[in-house]
Amino acid sequence: MENFGNLIFQRFRTEALPNGLDLKICVLPRLPIVSVNLFLRAGEGSLVEGRAGTAVLTGDALEGGTLKRSGSSLAEALEGIGARLGVSTGWEGTNIAVSVLADRLPEAFSLLAEVVLEPDFPSVEVDRAREQQLADIRQRSMDPSALASDEVSRRFYAKGLPYARPQVGTEASISSVSRDQIKGYAEACYRPGSGGLIVVGDVDPEQIRSLSGEYFGSWIGSPSAVDDFRVNAQTRERRVWILDRPGSVQSELRVGHVGVRAHNPELSPTLDWQSSSWWNLYQPP
Repeated sequence: MENFGNLIFQRFRTEALPNGLDLKICVLPRLPIVSVNLFLRAGEGSLVEGRAGTAVLTGDALEGGTLKRSGSSLAEALEGIGARLGVSTGWEGTNIAVSVLADRLPEAFSLLAEVVLEPDFPSVEVDRAREQQLADIRQRSMDPSALASDEVSRRFYAKGLPYARPQVGTEASISSVSRDQIKGYAEACYRPGSGGLIVVGDVDPEQIRSLSGEYFGSWIGSPSAVDDFRVNAQTRERRVWILDRPGSVQSELRVGHVGVRAHNPELSPTLDWQSSSWWNLYQPP
């Protein structure tokens, strides 16, 4: 436990399973709730342009069923123990999270492992997830805010960089991704070698170690190598771009440039300044 004035932060206990999966445990006994987050280095930043959106689509299709259960049966099993499952995919990775009451934690671990280690990706569920993602892409094409943000990325980042394109992919890339490609992506990238399992809540660390070993200990493999590309700006000149959208009742303004690298020690102070530089109604005088 660490004290910073009136703020108290619990320490994380950190170790690693023999298969390379990092395990972080934080004991918070005040409420009988546990949050389990499995982070995998399987993000959109590792994909070439023709496969854009595949990581997001794979994550969304995870909840469609396993080798043991259909999507509806999986939902019923989660509901039966009062658990909530969520999957989110970003540029750097995919996070599969489960929240549950502490006394149902073993069942939650079992279901989480089943979803990640034994996904089935039924064609009907893949098609459903694809149609939802295509609908999101089409919606973005009509949203001034999304259009402005996508245009900023396209103009700021050097051509060919993943960050220069929409994270959800394009209609062309998503329409062309097959079920076999989704399965192949999961098999290649859903590996423990560069992943992390984070457990926070009313837990016994020894129980967590035991459950982690039981359900994830036999999982092996390292993800495919990811290109360590340099994030370059498309231009160093001051430029003004106008995206004309006749009939739009809303205008959007974006000002910026390529920022510092994620591992730069000055990242947090930079972002703190950024949040303070905007007109913030909640900012104290």
